Amino acid sequence: MTFTPGYTMTPRMVRQIVAVERTNGFLNAVRLRDDWIDTLRREVQVEDALASVQIEGSSLTLVRAFELADGMSQDAESELPDAEREFINYLQSFEAIEALHNDREAVLSKGDLLNLHQLLVDGVRGSHKMAGQFRREDVAVGDVIAGQKTVHHQPPPWATIENHIQELLEWVQAGKTKNKDGGLDDAWPGIEAGRPVAGGSEPRLPS
Repeated sequence: MTFTPGYTMTPRMVRQIVAVERTNGFLNAVRLRDDWIDTLRREVQVEDALASVQIEGSSLTLVRAFELADGMSQDAESELPDAEREFINYLQSFEAIEALHNDREAVLSKGDLLNLHQLLVDGVRGSHKMAGQFRREDVAVGDVIAGQKTVHHQPPPWATIENHIQELLEWVQAGKTKNKDGGLDDAWPGIEAGRPVAGGSEPRLPS
C-alpha cells in the first residue's frame, strides 16, 4: 500500500515554501565564510529545538536556550530541570541525525526512529519506561475541560503503527531516488501525525 502524507498544502504553506526556496537560491548565489555557516546552522538548531519544547508547553527562554547550547558538553552530564534536559536532548538528537541529513546513501530505519526517541526522553520525567519502543496502546491528542474530552488529533491504532512506519520509510527512500532534496525532513510530518512511539509530553487523552 502506498503511503499518502496526512496533511493538506495551504496557500500559507506554499508562500512559506517559496520564501524558503528564494532564500536558498540567494545563499547558493553568495559565498559565506565557513565560520558564518557554522554559526547560522547552530542558531537554527537552537531555535528549532526551543520551538519543539515550547510547543509542548515548556517555558524555556531563548536566552537560556543559547546558554545551555554553549555549555552543552558540561550540562549533558549534570542534573537539570526537565525543560532544560529535554532541550539538551533535542540538540543532541539533531547532532545524531546530522550525518544522515544529506547522505543519499543512508537508509533511515525503524531502529533509527526508536533510537531517536530514546535520546529525546533520556532523563526527562524520570525517563519513560518504554523509551525507544513503539507504543502499545491507543492514544488521542487533545484536552479535558470540565470533564469533557476534546480530541484534536486521533493517531492510528497502535497495532498498525509498525506497518505505517515501514510504508513511510519506503516512501522516503523512494523519494530520494527521484528528488535530490528528498530525505529525513520528508518523513517528519508523517512521524508526528502517527505518534508512533511511547511517551511524549503533548496533551494526551486515555483511550
